[in-house]
Amino acid sequence: MERGCAADCEVEAADVLRQKQGNHAPHISSRESEAIQVSEEMLEAFERAGVSNEILDWWTVLEARGEMQTHGSTPLPRAVRDGAVRHIEKMAKQTGCKWSALFLGVALFDDFCHRCAGGVALDVIPVVCAAIVGIVKKEDDASVYVHYPELAYQASQFTQWLQGSGYTAVQPAVTVKQIQAKEFEVLGILGWIVQVPTIEVWARAVMNRLHVLTGQRYAQQIGTMWQTNLVHTMRLVLLKRAHSSDFTWGSAACGLFALGLIGAGLLPSALLKNDELDANAWDQLLVEGQVPGMKLQPAVLSLEESENLLEQLTIATGRDQLSVCADCKKVANVMQEAMAEIRLRGSPKPLNRASV
Repeated sequence: MERGCAADCEVEAADVLRQKQGNHAPHISSRESEAIQVSEEMLEAFERAGVSNEILDWWTVLEARGEMQTHGSTPLPRAVRDGAVRHIEKMAKQTGCKWSALFLGVALFDDFCHRCAGGVALDVIPVVCAAIVGIVKKEDDASVYVHYPELAYQASQFTQWLQGSGYTAVQPAVTVKQIQAKEFEVLGILGWIVQVPTIEVWARAVMNRLHVLTGQRYAQQIGTMWQTNLVHTMRLVLLKRAHSSDFTWGSAACGLFALGLIGAGLLPSALLKNDELDANAWDQLLVEGQVPGMKLQPAVLSLEESENLLEQLTIATGRDQLSVCADCKKVANVMQEAMAEIRLRGSPKPLNRASV
């Protein structure tokens, strides 16, 4: 069913890609020149690892499709999207989805909002979230029963949260029949394409391609980075920014992974500095965007080794060095904003002198 819609999807995405190339000076991506840079044996190793160039190209097509905003659609208020992401995560947990279901659920939610003509009415968002979690659960395992009563309960909790946040027009309860009916509507708007690249899928592909290119040389450091830092920061970025034309999940994953290599001591921060910032401003941005408990580590590799690793990273991501640096700056800005909000919530509230 999904591949049956692939032709239409490619036509739509091709239009977007042509528009981009018309509006911006094109750059030569790493994948376009890999015939020279990477041996045939390496390309075959990518394919065996399930991360071939063709797969990354197809994901890029799907992302271009997701960037197209239907005429008349409007972005959700940030607080509403934040609430939707958190409730999608809670619904996924309560219905026994895999931990990665959050990333697919949010990717589908953002895609649905972009493609919904006239925008998404606030009063249907809870049932849309429940329908998407139901779809994702079936993608996990089509043979497993979806616990719709639990989804209906969680969606009703979401409606109460919206009402408490000032959106009083939202109906107080969601029914199983509403969720099941909404599933078909969501699938129709998505073109029945639900296997889309997520920030986690992109990041894992970059990791696996880098392992192939380096012969697993840095597998221990990268594995630790993934377990202790990357998954958490992916969730934070997912919560704070919706997928858009200037912030795709592919670019977000690239930026996060590259910044993770700084934290793992494998790349010096200077190699990933955007030309728009001086060295002090860049280092300050990285410090302010750190997750609590994590520290920037000095690079343990020689400069030559680090430069070689960065070149391998550009091949792994299919992006040139300027694009990688731009992705790092975008992600660092999001992390800085997220950590500032976390620190603000954790700071002690000032006393009201009049009430003392």
